[in-house]
Amino acid sequence: MRADAKYALIAALVLDVLLALVLDVLLALGLFLASPLLYTLENDTIPSRFHDNTGVLKIQSLNSTTDVLPQMQDLLDSTGPIMLTIRVNDIEQARRDLELFAKSRGSLNNLSVKLDMSRSEMQEFSKSEDLQQQLLTDLLDSSMSLDALENLEIRYRDQNDPNMLISVQYQGDEIRKKVQELYNQYRVETGRVTEISSKFGLDATKGDMGLVEFERYVKEIDRNRKQQDSLVRSFLPH
Repeated sequence: MRADAKYALIAALVLDVLLALVLDVLLALGLFLASPLLYTLENDTIPSRFHDNTGVLKIQSLNSTTDVLPQMQDLLDSTGPIMLTIRVNDIEQARRDLELFAKSRGSLNNLSVKLDMSRSEMQEFSKSEDLQQQLLTDLLDSSMSLDALENLEIRYRDQNDPNMLISVQYQGDEIRKKVQELYNQYRVETGRVTEISSKFGLDATKGDMGLVEFERYVKEIDRNRKQQDSLVRSFLPH
């Protein structure tokens, strides 16, 4: 065979192969455009645990980094000790712990924005943690106010001033009512945090402990009020 004829035959074969490849690509592209889903739950025949609980897929995509869950756990572990320091009247430690809690919460919020985590679970968790921080801050302020009023009660009893003593008592009652309201709100937010945490496999034990300590604190200030009422009644003229 002449050389020019052989080259012409090879060129024709290569052209046929390239034309076939182009047709295959166009056919595949047409099929994909007609039905772009690569996976559907209904069409997949391979058994998977995601079939039973499609919500797991959302959690898997949400937990795309190992940085998120540890920070969530740190926040969960913070509220219990903070509540305990407030109950035992360790004001300075409670302030320091609240500052650290605020920084950790800010870091988690920033990380969520960076990773574009807009899932409702993360939004609810972050919102509840924000509210818990505010409630604990308000409780710390209320605790300090109650301590100041107790000192005033002692002073006015020593000064034999029943009018000021009654005034201080009324102020204390208002603060105790506020503490009860704070506890009711804190209980709701703790329940939300615990529920969300369980979905991520986190341990909410210390957070739940904070709610227990809060309840103890409410009962303690109520007992103190009854004791103070008894002292005031014995002091006032009949």
